[in-house]
Amino acid sequence: MKSRRRRIFGWPGLAIATLMVGVTLAQCSSRSAVPMPLLDGVESGVASKVRACRDAVVADPSVDHWARYALTLHAHRMLTEAEFAYLQTAATGDSAAAFEFLHLAGMAAMVNSRPAAALQHFNRALSHKSDYTPTHLHAAIVAERLGLLDQARQHYERVNAYGRSSHACLGLGRLALVDGDAKAALAYLREALVIYPDHHEVHEALARTYARLGERDKSRAAAKRAGDHEKVTQFVDSLFAKVEAEAVDVQTLLMRGNWFAENNDQAKAIEQFELVIAERPQHPGAHLALASVFYSSGMLARTRVHVDLLLAQDPQQLLALELRARLLIDLGETQAAKRDLQTLLTRQPAHEWASAALKKLRRR
Repeated sequence: MKSRRRRIFGWPGLAIATLMVGVTLAQCSSRSAVPMPLLDGVESGVASKVRACRDAVVADPSVDHWARYALTLHAHRMLTEAEFAYLQTAATGDSAAAFEFLHLAGMAAMVNSRPAAALQHFNRALSHKSDYTPTHLHAAIVAERLGLLDQARQHYERVNAYGRSSHACLGLGRLALVDGDAKAALAYLREALVIYPDHHEVHEALARTYARLGERDKSRAAAKRAGDHEKVTQFVDSLFAKVEAEAVDVQTLLMRGNWFAENNDQAKAIEQFELVIAERPQHPGAHLALASVFYSSGMLARTRVHVDLLLAQDPQQLLALELRARLLIDLGETQAAKRDLQTLLTRQPAHEWASAALKKLRRR
């Protein structure tokens, strides 16, 4: 018995045990090398997706798994971890992947108030692919903020070499103004407006430029026009669309659902709104949006479920009350429709549709 125990627990058994410990340590090391953001207070759908993407990387640290994890982190503003994951993806993939994910690492670092790191990532990205103008624009803007004006100018000029851009002309105008050349700044800014007349930041820069030139009336007029437009004028960056596609937070789902509804894709709109309700079962905006989509699609029974739930939560919800009145009229429930219309008019006496609908019902 003693010799048998030696054979079982002797060198071969020790070797197996050592191997098992080694595998466990390797797994622990692999897991610890994959960053995990704090998920306290994070929406459950977001947390589940982050954990699933991270587990996929731990099980198989391929380019695709690192990329999906990085994009998911970025989409939900977990920027420090996203930047790390992008760099891992860039290091794991080929030159095309390196360009794409270095660019996105730069964007994550830029939003995360790490401009020097962002500029480094953008410049590394351009070493793999030099003709993507959004990378040059991001690099120029970051370099300008860092006071690296010559580098910023080179990037802006490179963008204009590929095709005139209001953003590049705006940047060159700002740089000319910093150099004290208001006339050159004015020329660039006027060119920017030819390209994009509603560019908010161009009008702001024009106001400063005219003030520098002593043309106060034109400065005031430019400042007024700046106030008439959006505060931020974005430029198209198709790579960032990949980030947006991974977002599953409630606000993004609502925005997507509204976009699909406005573009008459009712099925996708319903899908997005139902995802919101799965995350937040009592979300009033999602229930109202679903009710509206169901009503416009002729699904009256499903409409009623959501408007009744909304009005049970908040009898003062006027949009839900109006929608239920419309629904009841369609269903032929005249007395119930009259009650909702009267309630609606009590709370909003100037409601034209409710007034006209009630008069029509009373004539029947």
